[in-house]
Amino acid sequence: MNLLINGIIMIEKVCNYTHKSFKNYTNPGDLKFKQKNIIFAYNGKGKSSLVLGVKREFLKDTTKTDDGLRFKATKTTPTKANE
Repeated sequence: MNLLINGIIMIEKVCNYTHKSFKNYTNPGDLKFKQKNIIFAYNGKGKSSLVLGVKREFLKDTTKTDDGLRFKATKTTPTKANE
């Protein structure tokens, strides 16, 4: 479900999303995305999978590109302290 705010199309709700650990997921009716959102959880709980799926859906519209998107998938390597 999309929402138009200040001329920008934004996602308001996730409906029937399936990707990796998400199987036909729909967020609760009272939980809607706003202009700014924070998604946090322990490692391995699906944060990146959710965001990558949203990005993939967004880019299905061939008039859009990922230029200017704030989320870029990155991998970090843990380092030891004092190295």
